[in-house]
Formats: sequence, structure tokens, C-alpha cells
Amino acid sequence: SGDGGDVSAEERAKLDYTSSYIYNTASDCDFFVNIYGTVKADGTRGCKNCSIETYKDIRVGHAYYLTNYVKEWGYSYCKPVMTPSTHSPCYIIGKWSPDSV
Repeated sequence: SGDGGDVSAEERAKLDYTSSYIYNTASDCDFFVNIYGTVKADGTRGCKNCSIETYKDIRVGHAYYLTNYVKEWGYSYCKPVMTPSTHSPCYIIGKWSPDSV
């Protein structure tokens, strides 16, 4: 849940060059999502949007593959950053994987 602004999940290890995956299981809104690559080394993080496309309208009950350059750009971890399409408070509930499922 959030205030209508960006929210993200925790970083997960990106193991291969495949697309990431997201499934909107029970949110009470549609949302936009980008995949951000991150680096974890010595307690520091770098963060960059690695999405090839911005996926609009991630609707409840739908799953999407999210093409990205996380591994190509040298990142070892990634996370989805989501914005409610209404920019209003809502619950974002679902599943995601850094690699294709």
C-alpha cells in the first residue's frame, strides 16, 4: 500500500538475461511498473531504470514479462518500482520474479 506515489519491492538477485515477470493478483488499482537494476557491494547501492519499455495498465489478474537490461548493464540485483495509474492511495498485491518463470 502507499500514498499514490512510487513504491518498490525488495531487491532480488538477477540470475540470467531473461525478462522479469510480474503478476497483479489482487490489487485494487492498475499500475505502471519499471525494473530497476541495483548493485549491492560494501553496503552501498546504485539504482537505475533498466526497463526497455514502461508497462502501462498492469491489470488485476494479468501477468506480464518485463524486458530489461539489468544483466547487460552490469547489475546483479533488481526490483520493480510501481506507480498506481490513478496516483491515488491503493493496495498493490501480486507476485514478481527477477527472471522469467
